[in-house]
Amino acid sequence: MRKTRKLTLIMFVVVAIAFVTPWLMGRVVKYRVNDIVTSMNSYIASTGAKVILKDYHRGWFSSTAQVLVEAGPFTQGLDLPLTRNTVEIWHGPLVFNKHKKLFTFALADIEGKIGFSDYINAVFLLLNTRVPTVSAYGVIGFDDSFSGAFDLSSTNFSSKGVHIDWGGVFGEYDMASSGDKLKLHVQTEPLALTYGENEHHFSKMLMALNADKTPMPFLTNSVFRFRMAGARLIDEGEPLFAIQQGELDANSKLTNDSYAMHLLASAEALEISESRYAPVGLKFSLDNLHAESMSELIGLYLSKGGSNSSLGLEHLFPLISNGTRLSLDYLTLGLPQGVAQLQASLAWPAKPTSASIVDIVSAMHSLLKFSVPKALVQHFIDEEVDAMTADALETTKGFDAKERKKKHEDQIQAWVDQGYIIEKDGFYETSLTGVGEVYKINGIEIEGISSLIEPAKVES
Repeated sequence: MRKTRKLTLIMFVVVAIAFVTPWLMGRVVKYRVNDIVTSMNSYIASTGAKVILKDYHRGWFSSTAQVLVEAGPFTQGLDLPLTRNTVEIWHGPLVFNKHKKLFTFALADIEGKIGFSDYINAVFLLLNTRVPTVSAYGVIGFDDSFSGAFDLSSTNFSSKGVHIDWGGVFGEYDMASSGDKLKLHVQTEPLALTYGENEHHFSKMLMALNADKTPMPFLTNSVFRFRMAGARLIDEGEPLFAIQQGELDANSKLTNDSYAMHLLASAEALEISESRYAPVGLKFSLDNLHAESMSELIGLYLSKGGSNSSLGLEHLFPLISNGTRLSLDYLTLGLPQGVAQLQASLAWPAKPTSASIVDIVSAMHSLLKFSVPKALVQHFIDEEVDAMTADALETTKGFDAKERKKKHEDQIQAWVDQGYIIEKDGFYETSLTGVGEVYKINGIEIEGISSLIEPAKVES
């Protein structure tokens, strides 16, 4: 009998705890949800968008709330939200993680169907297409974590010469409720848009972002990756832009002492208008910018609503510190005649004494180096002479194409003989270096540069 009473008591306590715990957790969840909304707003502040939490109703086992997204640039002056979402929040300690399809111990599970505002729905109705649905779900952990996924359904419509076919979007996120960390992975399915003689085609795209909480998380303390199999844009029936196997990697770091950013991009092929480059590669870096000045510049930029029209040299000069370097490590363009390469950098081993252009240039070390195929240079000469020949024929003026072509070729050969251009293995190469006011081309000092930098002297 005692064992039965003891077992009954234990069962009663367990049931009581299971019954009361969701209510207690519901009180904590509300504060965590507020923290999550605040963190989201900190990440999107620079875009003009804002997340608003309304009508939070806390129940015993679950709660409901309205979440509005205001996208300032899109609804400016209309005082209308972009989305209006009803979310249901199931209190822990045991919840079903819909993303991973399993039960787990957590503070709460959030599920919601994201609906567009009446204004956006009216636009879809006007276009005579069904409104796409967006599902979002996430789990709030007992620690500082908040993770989940979102899914935008595919949509397509055709009306009055406009055709859209989109496979939708799927994304996963993992962030701290405090907003200190964010991981985001987004996959967009192929998109096709045609109207009139215009066509826009985009392949599946993959994006990944790891960022820390900063005023501009996409520019400071972040790692970003982007992959695209291809895209093609046609404007008024003419090829405008196309890319194959495009990749972009960027990372930035803002510490107490300095700011740095590195960018790496490549494409198997790139077409702009009638020009084609295959392959294409670019590497760019910023190192050792003054950290405090960078933070102040970001604050100024945000206070101006994202406009850089009021930023001048007096705002950019403080960014330069000992060891500041801006570097285009390489830009490569594959052409039918061969691969052209460009390298450039500006560096300040020591901070300039003032914000004057003279002091900034005097303290600067610079480099400009390029290599182009000889066949490409000859191609440009031939094209220019052919164009001048056509103009001469239209105006019935005499023109000696061979003589003009020879003058160009003789000029280039003169630069080779003088050492300003180096001819090597079918390429023309040149290197321009500058230390303060002393500039050299392939080691040959250029005279007269200092007079272009120093202010003109006024004679009394």
